[in-house]
Amino acid sequence: MRKFLGKRWHRLPIGVITAVLAVCLLVGGVLAAYPFLTATINVDVGEPMTVEYNWSGDDAGWLSPTEGATLSISGVAGDSKTFGLKVCNVANNPINVTTTLGDNTDKFTVTGLPNGSIPANGCWTGSVTAAINADAPVGAYTLIVTFVRG
Repeated sequence: MRKFLGKRWHRLPIGVITAVLAVCLLVGGVLAAYPFLTATINVDVGEPMTVEYNWSGDDAGWLSPTEGATLSISGVAGDSKTFGLKVCNVANNPINVTTTLGDNTDKFTVTGLPNGSIPANGCWTGSVTAAINADAPVGAYTLIVTFVRG
């Protein structure tokens, strides 16, 4: 190191020249990274999933429930009801959808709910069967169906 610092170039110490060049590079780097524009981007994020049901099970009469909607079905113990369900994805990428059931799940058996990936700009359509278990006591019950994307 001492040998390097003792060297000269045109009678100028190499150590001084090196230090001056290092400072120039740092200052030049700071000035080169000077921001010349700042922009704000406002992004509105909408819901990519839609859910529709069809009590009759055919392709006519699709209905869209609103958030927190209450749908009513009546029957006796041992009855079942099959209806059409359509979950559509309007995003340009696939989205995974899972379905969970809550409240009184011991009184009902529900099959056919979507669980899996729905393709970009595509729909999952299927038949869902809600069966009242044969041992369900007479009464009014609530069954909560929750669709989760992610």
